[in-house]
Amino acid sequence: MKQRGNFWLVFASSFMGICLNVFPQNSNPSYSVAILGVGEARGVNNAGQVVGVKGSDAVVWSQGTLLDLGPGIAYSINASGQVVGGGSGSASLWTGTTRTDLGALVPAGAQYAYGLNDSGQAVSNAISPSGVSAVLWSGGSASYLPSNSFGLANAINNNGEIVGAVQINNNGDGHAILWTIASSLDLGTLGGVNSEAYDINDYGLVVGDAQRIDGVTHATTWTPSSNGYVLSDLGSLGGKSYAVSVNNAGVVDGISYLSPDSNSAKVPFVYLDGTMYNLEQLLAPGSGITDLTLDPLGNNLNDLGQIAATATEITSGQRVAVLLTPSAVPEPSSLALMTVVLGVFGVRRARGRPLAANKFR
Repeated sequence: MKQRGNFWLVFASSFMGICLNVFPQNSNPSYSVAILGVGEARGVNNAGQVVGVKGSDAVVWSQGTLLDLGPGIAYSINASGQVVGGGSGSASLWTGTTRTDLGALVPAGAQYAYGLNDSGQAVSNAISPSGVSAVLWSGGSASYLPSNSFGLANAINNNGEIVGAVQINNNGDGHAILWTIASSLDLGTLGGVNSEAYDINDYGLVVGDAQRIDGVTHATTWTPSSNGYVLSDLGSLGGKSYAVSVNNAGVVDGISYLSPDSNSAKVPFVYLDGTMYNLEQLLAPGSGITDLTLDPLGNNLNDLGQIAATATEITSGQRVAVLLTPSAVPEPSSLALMTVVLGVFGVRRARGRPLAANKFR
């Protein structure tokens, strides 16, 4: 959801980051906690502005102030402070406190918008002639994306690449999918039946979850290569897991169960350069919170490695929005560097079928 530069900008910034060690390695990651106030956090931008919900209203926490957007819920915020979510029962885009009804641009309406890029393009899903289809809002109009009988778009980056999932058969199984301007591409699984993509950064690194051949679902990354995308199983903290957000340094966060029992506790994780950490165990001493949770639909991770989350404040017992800040700016991970290297050597993604979006007025 952050801008990918041109060839030489990518190469130069990556080379300088590696050789000059601009982002120092932190072998023992830790996070400080800022309690923003009562409510639930959903998304954060690079300025540290956090969006979510307080009571029944969509809100923005920014530099110690609270901006109430009115009835609804906010999921993502871009670099200019535009916000998407659902307001007054309809998918919405807020610019300041001015709400644009995105749902009204879809014939049957849409309840929420989840993903947002810095150009103001938003994505979600809505009822369509074929069933339920992924939707792109751009330039004051809306378009259905090829979705078979069911599709959901979760995120869009600054290159207009969109990820989500589509139904692949009559059994209700679904696969992670990438939509681009020219095509759509089934991203496949780890050998099982189902997968879903939740986020994509500006270098094309996709995160989500996929079933393995044994039926277990694990957090997954899809890294662009000369033959399409390379799938990587990120593992788990004991049970099933799924990755929620990825930033341009290749840092990933998500949710993992602590045991194979589906009724076991689940915790947020952060994945840094090959290691999955229980995020709760990385909080600085005396943080004052417990029961940390992430929203799977919000853009909750920014390029500074800050994470927007919700927790229980120990002193009051109330659920509060929090902003977690790492002790050091994350070093570009091996995932990010692999993606950059592939880009430097001119690797292109495998072509999918023509997109041919169904645009309506």
